[in-house]
Amino acid sequence: MDSVFSKEQKEIQDWPEQPSGILIMGKRQGTKKANTQLWGRVAMAAALWYSAPQPKPYLLFVAVDTHGRRRVPDASIVKQMLTQKFEIPGDFVVVRRRSNCTLLEVRTARVLSRVYRLAHIFAVTHLYHAPRTQCYLNEVLHNASVI
Repeated sequence: MDSVFSKEQKEIQDWPEQPSGILIMGKRQGTKKANTQLWGRVAMAAALWYSAPQPKPYLLFVAVDTHGRRRVPDASIVKQMLTQKFEIPGDFVVVRRRSNCTLLEVRTARVLSRVYRLAHIFAVTHLYHAPRTQCYLNEVLHNASVI
């Protein structure tokens, strides 16, 4: 039992002193009536945030899409979900309405990584986009991986 505790303790000690970032990728697709994939990625990011040790990671969302009659930006909805539904402090939620494609999302993540001095970026994306996303991440960030 002591060796298991020591292993867990060591993993926490090995966690970077600088915070990481969890990039929630993608947007709602207006072509499907009940597309909830983005909401699933938001929920996954919230679960990862709660399970992460200190320092807690930043949650990043950079898509620019708007939907509905009121043209509500996805970024506003994602921020509201994270801060209200999942009760994550707003200081850990970074939204920027910048991109409309995977490559621009990754490039924006690179900028945010530099600004916030993030040790690692974990990208939460749809399985379909995962291989391409990892290729883009490899090109612009040396400290990133797709979940």
